[in-house]
Amino acid sequence: MEAKYSHHRPHYRTEGIFKVRHGVDIPRNTFCHWDKVVADILEPLYKLIHLGLLLCRYLQADETLIRYLSPGKGKCSTGYLWLMAFFLSGLRACGCRGNQFGLYKLGDFR
Repeated sequence: MEAKYSHHRPHYRTEGIFKVRHGVDIPRNTFCHWDKVVADILEPLYKLIHLGLLLCRYLQADETLIRYLSPGKGKCSTGYLWLMAFFLSGLRACGCRGNQFGLYKLGDFR
């Protein structure tokens, strides 16, 4: 997990590193499964942070352009990372720049 998110290392590289350095064959889908397990564990925390965003009186939101590897295309695509902040931050990636994402995530916030 740390290699993927701190060092932006794709699973196929981590798979190769384990094979070459340690002689251990860990398939990519195992790494993907571990990602999902951690995401499922952290989902209640994400929902709590999101609720906190909606309950605050002052909210800031901004989008940042990002490039990501688009599965099946063999090339990078452009997307946007949205940041919404009050005292804590909530991050969410989105492939669109329009206000649809912000409106969807903010709901009835005024």
